[in-house]
Amino acid sequence: MALGPINYQMQVATPFESVLQGMTAGAQMANIEAARMQREAQAAAQQQAVQQQQALDQAYAALRANPNPQFDDYERVALMLPKDRADVVFKAFESRSKKEQQETLNFSGNLLAVAKTGNRDMVVSMLNEHAQGLRNAGRAAEAKTWEDSARLAELAGPEDVDRIVGISVAKLPGGKDLIENVNKVEQQRREAKLFGPQLTQARAAADQAVANAVKAGVDAQYAPALAVAGLGKAQAEAIKAASDAKFADQLNQAGLTERNWNIRAAQNRITVETARLGLDRDKTTADIALTLARVGEIANSLPDQAKKDINTAAVASGTAKQQAVQFNSLADKLAAEGGGFGVFSSATDYLKKATGNQGYMQELRQEFTRLRNSAAVQSLPPGPATDRDIALVLEGFPPANADSRTMAGFLRGMAKLQDINSAVENARVDWLTNNRGSLARARSGFQAGEFTANPGETFVDLTARISQDISNRYAAGDGGAPRQPAPAIPGAPVQPGQVAPAGRGPRPAPPTSPYGGLSNDEILRRLATPPGGR
Repeated sequence: MALGPINYQMQVATPFESVLQGMTAGAQMANIEAARMQREAQAAAQQQAVQQQQALDQAYAALRANPNPQFDDYERVALMLPKDRADVVFKAFESRSKKEQQETLNFSGNLLAVAKTGNRDMVVSMLNEHAQGLRNAGRAAEAKTWEDSARLAELAGPEDVDRIVGISVAKLPGGKDLIENVNKVEQQRREAKLFGPQLTQARAAADQAVANAVKAGVDAQYAPALAVAGLGKAQAEAIKAASDAKFADQLNQAGLTERNWNIRAAQNRITVETARLGLDRDKTTADIALTLARVGEIANSLPDQAKKDINTAAVASGTAKQQAVQFNSLADKLAAEGGGFGVFSSATDYLKKATGNQGYMQELRQEFTRLRNSAAVQSLPPGPATDRDIALVLEGFPPANADSRTMAGFLRGMAKLQDINSAVENARVDWLTNNRGSLARARSGFQAGEFTANPGETFVDLTARISQDISNRYAAGDGGAPRQPAPAIPGAPVQPGQVAPAGRGPRPAPPTSPYGGLSNDEILRRLATPPGGR
């Protein structure tokens, strides 16, 4: 086959040009890929911003719906605000003298107390007066912050004022104590309004009795129950009525009412158990209310027997938790004695004085027997895996001539066993709630207290797992039982360590800064203003 003449004018790419073209094409593809990744990142950031905004909206809605918010409720929203704004507040506070810091805290406490009454005009007036005072003192930047807060309060409705002020106070160093003190005063005011001066007098008498008991040598953990037991019938009943009312109110907020839950049965059981064990009724009731609140929305679907069993488990968990606190407190006192019992001749005499209970040693022996025979303790791992204090308890009740060190170790072991017992009963509440009121095999996986129940697992298996896990933590020196979680408020995002309300899946905890470039006041103003304005 004949070849035509060769065309030397034809443009043929050199090897260098080919490489250059390949690099150019590759760069173009890289640019295209970078642009695609940038668009995807922007879309993801926008989606995350929407989710963060929704999370903050939900958190504030939950705070707004809570008639008696506590520090944790305010702080939950405060932590979701832009961190740089919170840092400015913190640094400005830290730069002031102790006197100026205390003045700020005093004003903030008074402001929150007024806000709790819903008096918006008074709050606005206080904010403006405080801002003017700062401006006169040459602190213009701080004055502007309070002026902005005054304008925000003017825009908010009466039901939002104390929430907005509470969020601001929660960001201050010392804000926790401020909010708790204001809430305590507010609770006393509500109780006085509901129950009259008799309750106020009863509370005062109880507080004085507690102080007298502690002064006489009674352990502070045992003094409250001892004080109430020593009151007159009318005063004791007034305090009980107020405690029952608060307990019922907390359950009502979680969706449990006398129509769908036997609240009175739970109250009666609390009365019996706190009296039997000498526990602080208020603290115990608060723990039990938090546990029962997890039942929430599905109370109507549970059979009556399951409701009864859940009440029993919740009370058992709350009382075990408080008794563990008592045992640890006594153990600390005994350990400080260095082997003896001070002016007392025996552990029996020492414990009589420390608890104010003449029959305490016998009651301790009975509780020891009950715990030894419980399923949780029977499930403990044998041998070296067991914590030293727990092992001491499993050896038997201390002899009459045991020294204070031995008794201290025994009481710490009893406290740890009560921690395990509390965790098991806490898990029982969720098991019955999420497993159609049955302790049979788990139909699905769900959160049970601080642990996760696996599909097909029995409650006996879970009990053994809880007992072994907590005992192993103690043996490893990790502190044992985790703090029992507070339930998430229905409608609010689930925070780390919380349990989702029954019937809801957990939502991830929100990031700390959902509104990037906006100021705190602008964010709160938007939250406080419903769609369409007021």
